[in-house]
Amino acid sequence: MSSPEQLAALLNAAAERMIPATDTWPSATAIGMGEDVIAELRDAETAEVAAALARLSGAQDFRRMSPEAQDAALAALERDDPPGFGTLRQVIYLAYYAQPAVIEVLRRMGHDLNEAPQPDGYRMDSFDPGRVPQDGRGVWIPTEQVTRVSEGCVR
Repeated sequence: MSSPEQLAALLNAAAERMIPATDTWPSATAIGMGEDVIAELRDAETAEVAAALARLSGAQDFRRMSPEAQDAALAALERDDPPGFGTLRQVIYLAYYAQPAVIEVLRRMGHDLNEAPQPDGYRMDSFDPGRVPQDGRGVWIPTEQVTRVSEGCVR
């Protein structure tokens, strides 16, 4: 198995192709995404990611491939090993968008985003009684009046 540093570098390289850096969005490598991910994964998850990265690299180092060859390798992984590609994609997307630098970009764009929603929560519109549905569907029953449903009537 590759070292944690090698896995992190490969993960960053794959992330660079899947979520390219722009003037607005930081690169995965620049924000240390791969290092954070590899440090946080459990052993079984690390093994899954390592296996997908190994298949992605094949006989040559993914980091040294041309961008076109990297894209072809990602497409081949997606075609030949959908579960492995799915794991890799999920890890990359979840980890990238959880990075503080990316969260800050999202906030500057006006998104209400907290790394940990509690205790602050999210902004909510004030309750407007005029927006209560008026169609008559549904019934409110006080908790103390709720009774068990007979299993015989459930189909």
